[in-house]
Amino acid sequence: MQAPVVPMSFLRAKPIGVMQMIDQGEQDDKIIAVHADDPEFRDYDDINQLPKHRLAEIRRWALQSCLCHASTAAMPLKALGGALPVILCFHPTYKFIHAAQTAQKLGS
Repeated sequence: MQAPVVPMSFLRAKPIGVMQMIDQGEQDDKIIAVHADDPEFRDYDDINQLPKHRLAEIRRWALQSCLCHASTAAMPLKALGGALPVILCFHPTYKFIHAAQTAQKLGS
């Protein structure tokens, strides 16, 4: 059973991928992350490890949240390697807790 999350809480997140989206004609990438301390999700290191039904839920959420008319095929899900450039580009002060481990996993 998952514990409830109080509004305005800070939770440790671990990025595992990115969904590339276009919203109103502009790039609007969404970082896909898991709660780093949740026993149900903390062992996921890459979006490709998620069950297919979770990926479908992510795509459905994206379609509903942006109220766009794009197909899910137009919103590719990319692995962690695709998320890191987005994080580093848009958040230069972002400190990735496990940066050394991730770089090693990606062979950098």
